[in-house]
Amino acid sequence: MSSHHDYPADLSALPQTDWAGFLAKNSGLPGPRANLTLAQAVADRADERMLHSLSESADEYEALCGTIGLGRLLAEAVAAPGMTAADVAGLPLARRLSEAAIDGRWRVREGVALALQRLGDADRVAFWVVLTAWLDESAGSSELADSVADTSRTAFTAGPAPAADPALAADPALAADPALAADPALAADPVAAADPGPAADPDPALAADPALAADPVPAADPVPAAASARASAPDRLLRARAVAAAVAEPRLVKEHGDAVRAVGLLDACTAVLLGVAPERRRADPRSAETARVLRQTLGYAFSVTAASAPDETFAALERWSSSSAADARWIVRENLRKVRLLRADPPRASALTARLAAE
Repeated sequence: MSSHHDYPADLSALPQTDWAGFLAKNSGLPGPRANLTLAQAVADRADERMLHSLSESADEYEALCGTIGLGRLLAEAVAAPGMTAADVAGLPLARRLSEAAIDGRWRVREGVALALQRLGDADRVAFWVVLTAWLDESAGSSELADSVADTSRTAFTAGPAPAADPALAADPALAADPALAADPALAADPVAAADPGPAADPDPALAADPALAADPVPAADPVPAAASARASAPDRLLRARAVAAAVAEPRLVKEHGDAVRAVGLLDACTAVLLGVAPERRRADPRSAETARVLRQTLGYAFSVTAASAPDETFAALERWSSSSAADARWIVRENLRKVRLLRADPPRASALTARLAAE
């Protein structure tokens, strides 16, 4: 729809007072897919004041553009003299994105994932610390945040990690995998207009599996009781979904160290999901919907890390396959449908598939 347009030039030729009409005409909405090429151009071209204004707009497409642009501003803040990764996690811009992650409009939430990926492109250490902070509200000034930053810096100075399997990029079957599209989060988000809704959840065991309520949250769950008390279950689920969507981007996990950190965060996101009991989901439609959205994202996100961290990815999936929670097993099964995961370690993929089939 948009690849032949030179949107940066189009925007530069217009006074910003005329942008609203241009965005409305070229947004691609109403429709199943927003014009992300234009949205990214707006994020690159708009000044700071306009980006804040757009991000607060009642118009969903304008808010999408502005939210992506907040990621640009956050990435620029990383370069400020004396700025540290922990400082970035505590900036008002980071908090603004955290609030946008729980916005009721799904396209705005997708904008958050794209904004975070811009931060990841600019400063990988800050990226990991900000995402960790979102899973632990006290992480901005905690030992956990400092540990993530120290580990990241060590990995980046330790030399190059093993390259990702080049066969993955050339495999034509991968083109059919929605997570490899230019906007993997949008392709996989079940809240799109065509989504049949929670009633069509492909794993009917979720509605009745009593083991879900008793499934223990692993000790590594980074959402402590105090943080859980401060944020509602739907908000925790949506912030975890933003984290999962942000890390499930191949360009950000090409290095082994990055992929390992991504697996750790995806593990934590899975723990957040399992921490919301099925009784609460049945009683609260918003909890049910946000849990489904997070689960859908986790259903492909682990496979993205497999090329650069196959051992760690399969170890996580093998662990979750043994869970009594239907959610966890569904996540494993969905990732096993991704060609890139099968190619990363065929014997382990076959063994894991057989284990699930034997249930």
